[in-house]
Amino acid sequence: MGKLISQVKKLRFQARINIAFSFLLFTTLLGGYALYIMNNSNNNKEQFYNHPLVVNRAINQLKGSVININHWLGHYVTEETNEEIYRLGKIIIFNDSIALNSIETIESHYLGNPSDVDSLKITYQDFRNFDEHILFLKQKNDIPQAQDLLNQLHESKINNVLSKAEIISNFTQYKAQEFFGNVLKRENERIHYFWIIIAFFILLALFLTYYVSRSITKPIKKFVNDLQPLYKSENVVEIINLKKINEEEILTITANELKTAYQRLDDFKLKLEKKVKERTRAFKESEAKFKLLFEKSNDALLIIKNETFIDCNDATVTMLGYKSKKEILHKHPSELSPKKQPNGQDSYELAIEKMHRAMKEGSQRFEWIHRKANGDDFPVEVLLTAIVNKPNEEIIYCVWRDITERKKKDLEILEAKNKAEQSWNYLENIVNNIGDAVLVKDEENRFELVNNAFCNMLKLERQHIIGKTLAENVAPEEQEFFLKIDKQVLTTGEESINEETLTLKGEDIKTILTRKTRYVDKDGNKFIIGVIRDFTERKKMELELIKAKERAEESEQLKSAFLANMSHEIRTPMNAILGFSDLLNDNELDQEKRSEFIKLINEAGNRLLQIISDVVDVSKINSNQLLIELDTHNLNEIIDNVYLQFSIQIKSKEVHLEISKALDDTLCYIKTDKTRVFQVLSNLIENALKFTHKGFVHFGYTIEDNMIAFFVEDTGTGILEKDKESIFQRFNQGSHEYTKASKGNGLGLAIAKGLVELLGGSIWIEKTSLAGTKFVFTIPYVKADKEQFTNQL
Repeated sequence: MGKLISQVKKLRFQARINIAFSFLLFTTLLGGYALYIMNNSNNNKEQFYNHPLVVNRAINQLKGSVININHWLGHYVTEETNEEIYRLGKIIIFNDSIALNSIETIESHYLGNPSDVDSLKITYQDFRNFDEHILFLKQKNDIPQAQDLLNQLHESKINNVLSKAEIISNFTQYKAQEFFGNVLKRENERIHYFWIIIAFFILLALFLTYYVSRSITKPIKKFVNDLQPLYKSENVVEIINLKKINEEEILTITANELKTAYQRLDDFKLKLEKKVKERTRAFKESEAKFKLLFEKSNDALLIIKNETFIDCNDATVTMLGYKSKKEILHKHPSELSPKKQPNGQDSYELAIEKMHRAMKEGSQRFEWIHRKANGDDFPVEVLLTAIVNKPNEEIIYCVWRDITERKKKDLEILEAKNKAEQSWNYLENIVNNIGDAVLVKDEENRFELVNNAFCNMLKLERQHIIGKTLAENVAPEEQEFFLKIDKQVLTTGEESINEETLTLKGEDIKTILTRKTRYVDKDGNKFIIGVIRDFTERKKMELELIKAKERAEESEQLKSAFLANMSHEIRTPMNAILGFSDLLNDNELDQEKRSEFIKLINEAGNRLLQIISDVVDVSKINSNQLLIELDTHNLNEIIDNVYLQFSIQIKSKEVHLEISKALDDTLCYIKTDKTRVFQVLSNLIENALKFTHKGFVHFGYTIEDNMIAFFVEDTGTGILEKDKESIFQRFNQGSHEYTKASKGNGLGLAIAKGLVELLGGSIWIEKTSLAGTKFVFTIPYVKADKEQFTNQL
């Protein structure tokens, strides 16, 4: 292995790169070809494998589903019970979904003529349409016609579907071998083309490898050829032939020649130092010229060495008001300053800090307070520039510029700014304390100013409003209306007052009153000043007042109707009592008639007593004087008593009573007001019997969480959907013609609702239709034991 490496090192760079690059390219192409062959082979196998298995499985599922639909459809047509019809319908739908999924699978995997699949889809759709027609006839209860169609045409429809499926199955079974041969033929052709492409890419790779290697080695050769003039030192015995040695040897010789060149540069350095000395003398001459300029400058110029002044110009003496430079020199900058600077920092410490930073960073510019000879302080702008930065020799060039006048002007500007800010703050406080929303917009509809009320109305921070249009925050139609009004105000200058709606994202619609005017500044820029008052609550109050007025009027109408109805309800039994009472005075009246009249008088008296009882209950409920007496009772006994009461009343009607109990007789003891529960159930059952002429009335209870849910369900005339809520209002008998024509005072359901709420529950209509109604009410489920019930007795 070591011998092989040494042999490689003897090769030139170009040969090494050619070998490495060719080997890498060959390996990559070989791996790519292997992956291609494997992938292509797997795809062909998978395609051939999927065709017969997947399609045949889907065909079998389709056939089975069609046969199942045919089987269950016959049962569906002849079935009479709703539960069984519903179950058979779900089975038919389930098999239909399997058939549709099978057709989709066939369509996605079938490799034959697509028209075969299209024909199958059309035939199956015709089969589905025929089945749906039979289902429709069944729903219309036209069973004879449905059965006739089923017997006459259904078998032919099934055979059409099965024959179309058989065509596809035959292709899958008998044509797969032919298809596989074609696939293999195409695969062999692809392999031939692939070898041609591989040969082309190998040639191309060799060409690219040669080109890349030449592009790498050519600059190296150029570099060596350019350095050939260096190969003239005494260490080189003979002229070197570069073509006979490799690049490593060439670079070694070049490094030796560069060492020789560096020695020559060292000799050049000595000559350069001599020239520097000559230039230093010239610099001193220029320094004298600088000194002249130093003295003639109008700014105060100073030289600081080791933190004390060693020189200054005449302008410095004049600025400070001293008589000579001697009074300034050899002093620390803090000695010509007040004890503290305006920021409160000690002048000595701050001066040290500034000089150190100038030495470190090269320069420092800052403002400073100096003190004149007469004790007056004045501001200067100081520029410190480091000249020499050596240990024990730190020299700084210092420039002072008197900025007293500039400070005065800055102070005047600052005072004017403060006054403007005070005025602005005053105006802003006034605007922000206005209860109505205030805004100012420019001609581009961008907000320039808004107050707190505006921010609160939009529920946005001020920084999220200023400079924006907020077009995305309101509904498009509202934004269009706002822009139209703004454009009108900007154009005409006329004030606009409008009642508008404002719809924000995730918020309710607000009703606002906007007042907008135009303002034009001295530069001709136009602005809109707007004031918005949110009177959504006021609008709601107005609407509530209107609704309350309508409810009061409706209540008054209901009350008038109730009084008229009540007058009729009371007068009718009273007339019966008085009339039949007079007839009883007839001595010639036989005993049978007399008994019948007494019975009628008792019925009229009971009706009159019920009317009076309902009015008293309504009055007590409204005045919160009706008391609920909770005690231990047997719930099943209450249900049985209700059943017993009404089973006697319905003997003459074609209606039967049904009851349901959720608890066993030993576990049905609860705490409640038996009288009120009995009263609510009686009211609901009495109403159910009143409007049910044929069918059943089913009542009972279930246990739901911690509540007892009572229900009363009938097959009567029903309640209209629009009367679902209002039916529980006093004096309301609904808008159905049957309810209006029936006997009643419109208080029964209102009393039931009031009693249920006093018992701690709620009442509602769970089902409303013209074929029956189901009332449900709940009361708390407070368990009690049998011993309490026994002790109570």
